[in-house]
Amino acid sequence: MTNILYMAGGLAGLVIVLYCVLRRQLYLNSDTVLFSVFLLFSWISAIAAFGISLSFFCSKFICAWMMILAVYYASRTVPDSVKLLRVSVLAISVADFLICLSALYHATQTLFIGISPASVVTGCFRNGRLCALRNANSFGFVCASLLFVSILGLVSTKGVRKIYYIVAAFLGWFCLGLTGCRTGAIGVAAALGIVTFSSGYRRFCGDKKDCVIFRYLSVTAAFLLVMILAAESFLLPKDIYKGLLDIFSQGTMIELRSRRILDDDGTFSSRTYIWASCIRSCFRSIRHFLLGVSTLSKETIGDSYSGHHEIMEAHAHNTFLEIMRIHGFSGLLILVALIVTWGITAVKSLFDREGSLGVSCLAACAAGILIIGIAEPVPLIYSSSMYLTIPFFMICGHFERLRREKA
Repeated sequence: MTNILYMAGGLAGLVIVLYCVLRRQLYLNSDTVLFSVFLLFSWISAIAAFGISLSFFCSKFICAWMMILAVYYASRTVPDSVKLLRVSVLAISVADFLICLSALYHATQTLFIGISPASVVTGCFRNGRLCALRNANSFGFVCASLLFVSILGLVSTKGVRKIYYIVAAFLGWFCLGLTGCRTGAIGVAAALGIVTFSSGYRRFCGDKKDCVIFRYLSVTAAFLLVMILAAESFLLPKDIYKGLLDIFSQGTMIELRSRRILDDDGTFSSRTYIWASCIRSCFRSIRHFLLGVSTLSKETIGDSYSGHHEIMEAHAHNTFLEIMRIHGFSGLLILVALIVTWGITAVKSLFDREGSLGVSCLAACAAGILIIGIAEPVPLIYSSSMYLTIPFFMICGHFERLRREKA
């Protein structure tokens, strides 16, 4: 997105936020207070690092958070939240679907006409992985988002739309497998496993007293089995795509990189070095610990690899560590408090025998997105994760609404 689109989206989001907060008196609620304090601390952090500047209020950070909060408060305040969710899921899925289809088309073209400088954005194969939107992981977030919203769409609609969501889910699965984005695959697989566990618990565990332990073990085994099979299934798109190329391009070959979930190729160890370096940077001073480097800072993470001080990382590859690096412990504490509040309601919905499968899917998808955040800056960092951030906060707004209604 360009700066102009961010500004336009931020202004529209600000109008929606002010309407929801003031008209519906949401300023009296704890989540509104916490969000306000979070943004206030972010401003104080910018002042401490760069002095008073209007650039903070015109930054992509503020514009993105206005859009995020607009989605969150809309989910909380509209009269028919279920209808809003259905419409939002359809809109997000169509957008993600078009991005995935376009990237796959352009990437396939590059196999025959070569890679141009723009191909990294529009779609290409690099190091055996399908890349778009700058790299394979960024595109993997879009694919994961398409899968999450397709899951929600499948359980909340009937008729012809189900066929569309099946096709959309297949495209998301196919493209995510080609990206080799393992964190995205794990997040989606975990969401499917959680839905399986919740469905099995409500159906088989219930109020029955006989063989309780056996039933719980069976449901847990089903959760693990579905999660493992789903994660392993992301290896299939590589073989399918290569087979199709062999058929329709008369033997054109492409080296596609296989990335099994448990393969030790140095990715996880690299992440641990970056995490350790990020933690060290957070304790450099009281200001860094409490307020972070600020959202306006271009500071990167260095000294992650011994003997390679020239290697700098743009982010911490962990959403919580990145929040602490940018916003300090104060910002991290606020966002964790909000997530715990929503999470309690979400977990209860998984074990609610009277609840609907749709609500369980909402909880599972939110959990899956947070699991991706263990190794990637999603969904709480606005920059490269808006594809997952918007669905996440839409779901969280719905759970905050449920919590208020049951209070």
